[in-house]
Parts: sequence; structure tokens; C-alpha cells
Amino acid sequence: MENAIRDLQNPLLSWNPESASALILNRSKPYNLYINPIDSNSQQIKNLSSLPFYPLSMKPHLQRLAIVGEDQLLVISIDTDTEWKLIRFNGKILDYHWHPLSESALAVLTPDMILRIYDVLVSIREPEIEWRIPIDILSSNNGEPVSFCFLQEKEKSLSRFSCIVLMSNGDLYVISPAIPRKFSVLKEFTNFEKIMKIQNNSYSLYEPSSEQWVNEITNNILLVSQNLRKAYISLPNFVYQNYIAVPQGPISFYEKNISSDERSLEYDEIFCLSSFNPIVFLLKQVSGSLVLLVGFGDINISFSSRDSNLNLSVFEQIKFEGQNGVIRISDDDKIYYLCNNSLYQISLPWLSQLKESCILGRVSKDIKHSVVKEINKNLPGSSLAIIHHRIRYNYALISLEQEIRKIDLKLIREKGEFFNLDLNELEINLPKESLSEPINIPPPPAVDVNLPDITNEEQELAALTLVVDKLYEKCVLPLSKKAEFLKTKVDDCKEWFNKLKNSASFIKADSAIKLFNSIQGLEEKMKNVERNSEILKEKIDRILQKQNRVNLPLSSAERDLAMKVTQLEKMTNSLKTIAKTKLLELKAEKAALKKLNQNISLNPRLENQINELKHKCSKIAENIKKYETDNQ
Repeated sequence: MENAIRDLQNPLLSWNPESASALILNRSKPYNLYINPIDSNSQQIKNLSSLPFYPLSMKPHLQRLAIVGEDQLLVISIDTDTEWKLIRFNGKILDYHWHPLSESALAVLTPDMILRIYDVLVSIREPEIEWRIPIDILSSNNGEPVSFCFLQEKEKSLSRFSCIVLMSNGDLYVISPAIPRKFSVLKEFTNFEKIMKIQNNSYSLYEPSSEQWVNEITNNILLVSQNLRKAYISLPNFVYQNYIAVPQGPISFYEKNISSDERSLEYDEIFCLSSFNPIVFLLKQVSGSLVLLVGFGDINISFSSRDSNLNLSVFEQIKFEGQNGVIRISDDDKIYYLCNNSLYQISLPWLSQLKESCILGRVSKDIKHSVVKEINKNLPGSSLAIIHHRIRYNYALISLEQEIRKIDLKLIREKGEFFNLDLNELEINLPKESLSEPINIPPPPAVDVNLPDITNEEQELAALTLVVDKLYEKCVLPLSKKAEFLKTKVDDCKEWFNKLKNSASFIKADSAIKLFNSIQGLEEKMKNVERNSEILKEKIDRILQKQNRVNLPLSSAERDLAMKVTQLEKMTNSLKTIAKTKLLELKAEKAALKKLNQNISLNPRLENQINELKHKCSKIAENIKKYETDNQ
């Protein structure tokens, strides 16, 4: 990666977790894309010199990369040169996202109030589906669409089929289901009736289309999913077009007592931090400040025009100053905000408390607030990527004007974040001397003082003063220095002990829950391995049976067929030999006739007969040549 960091002009940065690669796009011609796997020193450079627009942002998904300009979007393949698909729009591209349940679906929001989904594998000329936000554009109270986000959550909630569109005035619109025609979900998620029962949803009571749509989903699971962990679903076109969601809203989170000044604030970006119990959205204002919205319940699927029952309220407002800030959400649910030439880390300790309250059915006391830490200053950056991979790698890449700054995020930790205690990661500044080495304090040295003969009190006082000075210099001073050193060691030991004690006392309950979930996931994987082993055993048995059938002796009918094939080969070879002989004879006759024609002047009738004979000979030669070619 070091080679890609040098001599770049304001590059774009992105992180592809599927391939564990950092992507760097130089924004000066020629546009080069640097692909840097973090587990190796190899670097792949992809030349994009024919890129027809100035790139503003990029988002990877599996082995594809979407690059966006002002009104154009390009989809390329990261690992090959086979894919290059350009989409042009009549207006500005406001926001775009890859669909989390699909390998090739890309959603784009434009100022004409339409959210479109394209399947880049099928067609980029026409969208697969589009939703129009039902607002009165002539009304001054309504805002304009600025951003959207898909909801995705590990819980068994139908919210994962939903999408939220943000308007500039802070209003939200829900689109559910917002899915492409082909998508995939985990197999345990396909029991929709159980999901509805668990979440206490009653869609079928007030909207029969929801139940019909769930049945269509279940009936169109592909057979290839039987031996896979995911259920792959492909809806027929007529089904897909019959069940089109109607956007619900607007949803406003403003309370009655909020001033008109706060209502007039403009928003420009939305992120989903949690999509079920609680539902949490992060909104960024044009001024740079952040707003955290919280709601409880589930987002209802709807195929009819009605108001949404989703209730949201402002949980927290975090004041920042500075426009055009860049937000990234890491895999460990931390928010990183590059704003006003500084990089901030925002932790959400209250999120796990609210989730625990929903699971236990009781309200937690002493709900914490978000923790904001300023990581670094003097960073006039324009692009940000958070590299978070397998705990080994956790750092930020920030694009400056002519360089990329790398900031280690492992050193930025709050108390209580240590589940597996590692003494090397504790922030303890100990002196260079090791605590494990014994401290040997030598005995005070002997003080040799040659006293003169004392004849009066003045000489005695002078001698005693000399002795005290030498004792202080050789004994008292070294002992006092050792005492100070010992006191420093003791203080360091106390500090180390307190940090260990605090770290041990702050092991979170949700870490234990995660461990329990990991054990359950491991059990499911072991069951899948056992099922795959049985399938593999059956395949091996079938191959062995086929192999045994190959080694069996031939039947009488098979022997007769083999003899006939052998006879046919012999006849073919004999015909080829005869044909070659006849061809040589005809060539000789043709040469003799040609020579005769040159030396003898024939009458017209005889000449016509010779020409006919020559024509027939040429036809015969062509047929023989064709036969010879077919039998080679």
C-alpha cells in the first residue's frame, strides 16, 4: 500500500470487507485504481483512463465497484476487465447504495423524487423497479430527497426488507418491501410465519397483500438453495410487479415544543445503526451537527397508501461545526466523523443497554450517553476509509491533498472495552526499567575520614562538619535517589493494578451474549458440515457405482455393435484407398486429354464431347475430394 500512498492527487478511499482490500482511486488523469489486500504486500493497479467523468465517490460490493460522478454512474469489475457499464441520468445523483440482500442490485436516488433499483447483470438502460416519493413538490413545507439507506439486521425482523428516504427538512419516508427481483436471505429467516409471531406483527389482519407476498417468497425459493446456507429467491416478473410497495410517510421526529428555527435546519445524509428493537438512525445536518433518532417496534410491510406507524424521537444531538463532513460506520458499531479538519470517534454505549432492555422487557436505569473523542487534528481530508478486519487490523485512512494519512485506531479505547485482557494493549506508561527485575540496593559505602589532631573546639567542629559532608555525599544522596525510584515503581504498580481491576470489572454482559451466539453459530456450522459430508458420501458412492459399471464385461449386443463398428472402419479405409487410386487415374487421363487437345485440332462436335467429359471428370474429382475431407 505504501507505493499507492505517494504522489496521488486528492484520492478517493474505500474498504472492501469481502475481499479484505483497501481501494484507492487517484482523481487526476490517468485515473488509476489501486487494489491493496491488507494481508499481503501485493498491489494491483487498474487503469481507468477512459473514465468519462470526474469521480466524486465510490462504493464496492463483492467483486464490483460503483464509481459516481455528478450525473453519471459506472459499474466495473474489480478483479477482471470484462465489466464496464455506464448509467447516465437527467439530473444529479443524490445518493446510491448496493442492496445488502443482492449480489448485483444497485439503488440510485435522483431529484425527480424517484428511487430506482438496477440489476447491473441484466440491464442498465431501464431500472428493474422504481418508487416515487408521494409528496406535493409545490408545497413549500416539503423538503427535497437528499439521501436514503437500507435496513439490515441480524435479528429475525421483516425490517431488513425496508428502505428509508430522508428529505432535506428531516422528514422520513418508509418503503417496505424495497427488494430486487432476485435476492437471498439466511435459511432460518425464511420461516416468515414464525417471524411474524415472534415480533407480534399482524400484517394479515389489516393488509392481506402482505400474507400473499410472504407466500410468493416461500414458493419461489430456488432448488439450488437446498445444499447452501442461504435461500436464493427469484420472483417472476408478474409477481414482482404485482407486489410493489407504496412509500409511507412523511414521518417527523420533531416534537411540538421544538422551535421553528430547529425545524428549519436542513439535513443531507442518513445512516441506519440498528433496524430492530431499537430502530436507530443517524442523521447529518448541513451545518455539520449529528442527530440520533430512536424508535421501537417493527417496520410494517405495506402495499397500500397509508400513514406509517413508525414512531421516532430524538435521543441525542451532537453539535459539530463544519460542512461537507464524511461519516463512516465501522464493523464494531463505532462512528468515525471527519469534520472541520479533525477526526472524531463516537461510541454508543447506550445502544447495547436499549437492546438488552428490549430482550428483558424492562427499562434500564442510568442510560449512558454517546462518547465523543477527538482522535486527530489538522486533517484537511476529503475522503475516509475505516479498515476493520479480524481484530488484527483497525485503522483509518484519510485522503489529504497529496497524501494518505494512516491512523491506528487500536490505541483509542474506552474503559470497559476489554473482553480478552491483553496486558500489551493496556495504556500504561511504565519506566524503562522492568518491574520483574529485582532492585538491589547496595549497603552504604564506608566513609574514610582522616581526622587531624584536635586541640580545641574549633578543630573538633571542623572535623565533624567534614565527616557529615562526606556521609551526606556518599550515603544520604544515593539512598534518597533509590527511595524516589522505589516510590515511582510503587506508584506505577498501583496504577497498573487499578487499570487491570477496572478492565476486569468492565467486561460487558453483551460480550457474553455474543460468545453464546457464536457457540450457537458454530453448532449450526457443524450441522451443515455433517449434512455436506452425507451429500459428499452419496456423490462418491454414485461415482464408484459408475466406475464399477465401466469395468463390467460387454454383453452380446455390445459385442455385436463393436464388430459392426470395426467392419465399418475397414470398409471406410478400403473406400478411401480405392478413391485415391481412381483420383490418380482420372488426373492422368485429364493430363493426356489436355495434351491431346493441344496437339490435335478437333471438329466442333468432338470438342464438345471432350469438354463434357472434362466437366464430368472435374465433378467426380470434387466429389472424391469432398468425401476424402469428410472421412479424415
